[in-house]
Amino acid sequence: MGNPDPKLSGEDIRNIFNRMGMNNSETVALIGGGHTLGKSHGGCPVNIAESGMCGTGKGIDTITSGIELTWTTQPTYWDNEFFRTLVNWDFSLHKGQRDTFQWEPVSKNGIQPMAVSADGKFNITIGMLTTDVALWKDEAFKGIVLKFAEDKNSFDHAFAYAWYKLTTRDMGPISRCRNKDTPPPQPFQYPLPDPPSPLPDFDAVKQMIVEVLDENVKAIGMFIRLAWQCSSTFRSTDYLGGCNGARIRFSPQKYWPVNVNLENALNFLQQIKTHFETILSWADLIILAGNTALEKVGGKPLTFCGGRTDATDGMGSEFLFPKITGNFSETLVQMNDFISIMGLTKVEFAALYAAGYAVGDSTDCDGLYCRRNSFQGSASVSLSLTNIFFHDLLSETWEEYTIPSTGKQVYRAAGKDALMLGTDLHFRTDPELLAISQDFQAENDLFLSVAASAWTKLTNADRFDGPTGNVCY
Repeated sequence: MGNPDPKLSGEDIRNIFNRMGMNNSETVALIGGGHTLGKSHGGCPVNIAESGMCGTGKGIDTITSGIELTWTTQPTYWDNEFFRTLVNWDFSLHKGQRDTFQWEPVSKNGIQPMAVSADGKFNITIGMLTTDVALWKDEAFKGIVLKFAEDKNSFDHAFAYAWYKLTTRDMGPISRCRNKDTPPPQPFQYPLPDPPSPLPDFDAVKQMIVEVLDENVKAIGMFIRLAWQCSSTFRSTDYLGGCNGARIRFSPQKYWPVNVNLENALNFLQQIKTHFETILSWADLIILAGNTALEKVGGKPLTFCGGRTDATDGMGSEFLFPKITGNFSETLVQMNDFISIMGLTKVEFAALYAAGYAVGDSTDCDGLYCRRNSFQGSASVSLSLTNIFFHDLLSETWEEYTIPSTGKQVYRAAGKDALMLGTDLHFRTDPELLAISQDFQAENDLFLSVAASAWTKLTNADRFDGPTGNVCY
């Protein structure tokens, strides 16, 4: 509002709508649709409006942004006049009733387009916001404005699609919709193919996984880490992420630093995938491998729910990079946000976090599911899932330490070579997480039970059946 420059405003519009996942056409359609009907309110005098009192507060007395204008001559009628006005009229900058910058059409032969006031008692000149004029001044938007001005059907179609996207994209995939007239899956829903049919004999798949683990003990931590990294992208806020689709095989997830060397785990599994061919999805194989590895190191028996499918690309992963990877800079606030977004309780997350410490990957690794000494080149394969994280955390004195070979900041136990990540210490310094840590330290069986239930919950979280259902339960 302070700098009414339409060209600069065009960049701001693009940045804001891009963050909403909208392209240029969708952006112009949504703005135009919003300004086809209604008006911008705010003409109440400053000294009255700031007191919260402006007549009835309705109709002509309505106040919102402080900018008072109507965009079209028929603000209760759906058409493409908004775009035709931008194309056919020049606009000049002026200040409105509340000293706000806004634009009005330059008169032609003493005539300006007018609309009836909210109370129907007088006519008012229509107007535009700086962001409206920007649509015509910005080269990327201008052609779209012209297209919508010339073709109302094109505008109608673009708005209908963009509105559906705006109001639906936080619902996740099409499988969460329940109405019979749901449109076909849209690109913004990142649709997945149907799962394989028939499904394989998962007992036979599991037996082959066990054989791989028997021959390669390092694969235990690799498989557990792979399943965690694949599943922990899940967001309960917009139902994106999770391991269904196995998008961890593709860019961008494949190249996230936290996923370094996960291809080693995939290579171990390749022989099993090849054996079962198309009836076994990578997504099912990754989760079953993680389950099998956890059970092999002493975890509680895990229920496996097959029927996942595989994506053909990594679309939908652009904003799923994990908020917590163990770095010193990651705060407790960020961790709590990470827990909440995944749809876990702090108790569940603490158990899963500790599992990664106990039996994570021992090779060149990054993230939460790494044996901590692996960060300084020590391969330390663990064959026992226990509550050791909480014992180590609460029984040692931890000091800040920088690993000389990499510069990675960690904590080191006083007088010992044992390491902890920066985020590990949150479970000791935060009172709520400390209480959880003490409970798990005192009872290993409690830890194992919660870890098993939380693991199953997270790995099945993306198996949707309608808006609230899950095909696994």
